[in-house]
Amino acid sequence: MLRLGLDEDVIDGHVEANPARDIKAPKQPHTEDKWTCLTQPEIDAVLARKAIPEPKRLVLQFAIYSGLR
Repeated sequence: MLRLGLDEDVIDGHVEANPARDIKAPKQPHTEDKWTCLTQPEIDAVLARKAIPEPKRLVLQFAIYSGLR
């Protein structure tokens, strides 16, 4: 992301060269762990818990439905 942003700065004339041009993100090792997602009943159960304060439930709801893991 930084490299792409700096590329735009070069195009726009804000900087002469992109100092991050040759930087590559390291490859992440692949695991065989199987990810599971919450089922709709599990989501409903989490979001219905009154023991979780409403602001935290809203954050959880956002995370669940936006694909954050």
